[in-house]
Amino acid sequence: MLFAEVSYLMRFFTLLLTLLTGWLSLHAEQPLVFSRMVSLPPKLAKCFPVQGFPIAVGRGILDISSGQLTEFKSGDQLLGYHFTGRASFTYLSEEPLEAASFAFNIRNNTPLHAEPVPGGGLVVKDSVKEALLWVAGRPLPALPEANGSGDEEAFQRLLNLFHPTSKTSTLNPAWASVPQTMALVAANDPEAVSLIAEMSGGKQDLIFSHLAASPGQEGLSVKTVSGLVQLSEQTVGWSARQVPTYPFILSHLDIDLTALSERSAKLKVMETITPTRDGLTLIGLDLVNALDLERPVRLKSVRFEDGTPLRFHHGGGRLLVELPKPTQAFHPMNLAFDIEGDLIWEERNASRWQLGLWPWFPQPEMGAQCYTVHAIARVRRPHIPIMPGTWVKRGEEGGLAILETRIDRPIQFFVVDAGRFDMQEIQQGPRTVRVWTYHTETRNTDRLARLSHKIIDYYESVLGPFPFQALNMIQVQDYGFGQAPPGTMYITREAFNVLSDDIARMVARGINDRIAHEIAHQWWGHVVKMATPEDQWVTEAFAEFSSALAMLNSKGKGRTYFMEKVKGWEQEAKEAGQAGSIAGANRVRLASAQNREYGIRNQLLYDKGAYFLYDLQQKIGEELFLKFLANIPANIQWRYVSEQNLLDLLKAITGKDFTSHFDRYLWGSEMPDGRAVP
Repeated sequence: MLFAEVSYLMRFFTLLLTLLTGWLSLHAEQPLVFSRMVSLPPKLAKCFPVQGFPIAVGRGILDISSGQLTEFKSGDQLLGYHFTGRASFTYLSEEPLEAASFAFNIRNNTPLHAEPVPGGGLVVKDSVKEALLWVAGRPLPALPEANGSGDEEAFQRLLNLFHPTSKTSTLNPAWASVPQTMALVAANDPEAVSLIAEMSGGKQDLIFSHLAASPGQEGLSVKTVSGLVQLSEQTVGWSARQVPTYPFILSHLDIDLTALSERSAKLKVMETITPTRDGLTLIGLDLVNALDLERPVRLKSVRFEDGTPLRFHHGGGRLLVELPKPTQAFHPMNLAFDIEGDLIWEERNASRWQLGLWPWFPQPEMGAQCYTVHAIARVRRPHIPIMPGTWVKRGEEGGLAILETRIDRPIQFFVVDAGRFDMQEIQQGPRTVRVWTYHTETRNTDRLARLSHKIIDYYESVLGPFPFQALNMIQVQDYGFGQAPPGTMYITREAFNVLSDDIARMVARGINDRIAHEIAHQWWGHVVKMATPEDQWVTEAFAEFSSALAMLNSKGKGRTYFMEKVKGWEQEAKEAGQAGSIAGANRVRLASAQNREYGIRNQLLYDKGAYFLYDLQQKIGEELFLKFLANIPANIQWRYVSEQNLLDLLKAITGKDFTSHFDRYLWGSEMPDGRAVP
């Protein structure tokens, strides 16, 4: 498992970025006053009566029969329009990737109906009586003269529905990403169109979004008592089968961390940002505000590389930084961040803490992370710091345990851990495996280190050299899972002491296979990177298949075990049914049964994905399939993978075009047969 559950859920907090076409401007020549946009309460302004006023943007149409559009502003900054009246909203899902999941999501999360349309696709429709239309970009079609005044009571009621008020601020910080999104579009893409339409009055409260700025996205969500449920997510101006182009890349990370306790820390970060285009004046990043309501994180300052203080806004887990001058494409720049607060997640017994797979340092979207690292961590004893990479310095400084590391290959998902650990390491040639266990549970460490070396030996014979100088295997006080940041493997307690308790005995079956899966992620996830959730099948399915091959080639396993794995993949894949596709596994939603939602996702990503690879192995033969496996990391080499990379390699190796095979079984919801070609 490359991602934590928290990482999987946090991805969907960024969904409010996708919307209508032809709309009002936040005029780029005006000053971008973040404090006004976020902290001042929006107020109604001019009111425009409208009749027969259809607004068609992307795949959404808000068809206004009659009513009024009233401007709402924060200070003098136009944010959008409040609509009251009679209207209907229609949305078209036409990406084949989400055909199955969109139908599943509508059926299981809403009272709406998805109807097929000629030429392919599904359409849903609902009535609308009120809407908040947050806008940026080109102006709306011509409006009539202003006449009358808006409905202040209705506006406040709707605002509170979608953005509830808070006791500590005028508006809940969780909605800060809405005006931040508008500010980014207005500053960097004034000709693009951005709209968030929050609509009420029909069978379901709906949110439609459209963002044309690269990489453009569009989507439909519903508001429920438990939160937002995303039904659809489509691309604008590019294909989900491509690696998207982001406006900038995080290309280097310099971390200086001092942990003051098991919760709080001081963090100085220098980031090298490499723009991919000219003219950016704002940089948008993710940065946590708090791990919970009582644990704030404070961004004290942001400075340019020459020391110039930069204006910024940090709210709702998002950070905007105003640059001192427009960017030039591929001219790197350095930004320095000074952060302090309760950044750290600690285990219940405080034996270990972690800075993990969440934005504890400022970071862009997953596909814009491709960075080398230099890091220094200082922690209070008895904790010992652990970080991936080559050790530069390790010891004590000012009464604190210190570790300095470097990673010279571009990665994602840098993590820091510390704990009351014992460490055993075994070196084999240039490679070291370090096993970190709690003082009270130090059994099995030698076996685990040697097992890991053995698995890596096999992978090196198939996938190429181990990507890092060392692997840190870290004990987690839980059961039944593993995770694999770069140069790191988190693995739960049954791996270290199978006999520790009844639960450990119950979940220990297949532990070697699980360890092999997590080690495989050092190739499938780091050497071969994913830029979008649609590429996660590569990291998970290839890791799952590789671990089965490792077990096939290990002493005491063999062909029988391998075929048992294949039957298990097939059974789980069939159980997921028509809920979604392998590539679209992260799009399946089941708000009333989130455990089942997560289960379907795993059945598609891990099981059907691995069975898809088994089917491919059957079609081309084991020898050519191993050649295919070996060539993927050799050709990608620390870059993002795309479907076309895989298809090109398959054609070069087999002489055959597998596009239709991918269309049916990877992007579509059909089940491969797993049979060899006669």
